[in-house]
Amino acid sequence: MIKYNWKILNRAAKEDKPKVVDFFRLVTNNCRRLPTYAINTLNSESNRDSFLLNNKEFVLNRLNGSIFERYYYLYLASKRNLADYTYRGILWLPIELCDINVENNRLIEQTHDKIILKYEE
Repeated sequence: MIKYNWKILNRAAKEDKPKVVDFFRLVTNNCRRLPTYAINTLNSESNRDSFLLNNKEFVLNRLNGSIFERYYYLYLASKRNLADYTYRGILWLPIELCDINVENNRLIEQTHDKIILKYEE
């Protein structure tokens, strides 16, 4: 599991989608030389309220989705509540919190009441 702060990660990466996605590859693979934006994100004292549970699967299956699909997957993952996962085991996102169109994203499934992230279930 990787815990992170979505706003700080985006700000540190200057909202560069490939950099944001690559952050998870770098951290998952325990790269020794991290770029400045990754170091700034990891060293942040701010609340790390976002999480990616199956980061290894997400990184290993990187060819299954475009940079944009992966970025918006991470964006929606960041909107989930860590306490809901910790205490109730909930990995999906309530549909009310989804503010983007996920219809054509191969990594995300939408049901009538929730958003399911492919590598988190």
